[in-house]
Amino acid sequence: MTQEKTILVMDDDDAFHDVMKEVLDCLGYSSIFVKNGDEALVLYKKTKESNKPFDAVIMDLHIEEGINGEEGAKLLLAFDPNVKIIISSGLGNHPMMDKPQDFGLQGALLKPFGMPTLRELLKKTFETN
Repeated sequence: MTQEKTILVMDDDDAFHDVMKEVLDCLGYSSIFVKNGDEALVLYKKTKESNKPFDAVIMDLHIEEGINGEEGAKLLLAFDPNVKIIISSGLGNHPMMDKPQDFGLQGALLKPFGMPTLRELLKKTFETN
């Protein structure tokens, strides 16, 4: 039996949290949600230091308050170069969305996205070490 993977999701939209929780549950993942990069950094560091780090982080590129996904991803990668980050956004016209690998990211999710898209990207993320 494989161990359930836990994904940290950073997004400032409560409705998105609700939908993602259901989708990730259906896909067999555990998930924790935060509203900005500040919260994501604190929680990621805490779990990493307790030797139970998140298996992946999904970060919204644009948020209203706090550290956004662009800055948050850079800070997480500086703290842990092996972190697996997927960026998400409703706007596709950003370099991180166009070429996520150039920024050390696993991939990008253009909102709205469906369960098959998320499933494939997570599968690909966990196949690469």
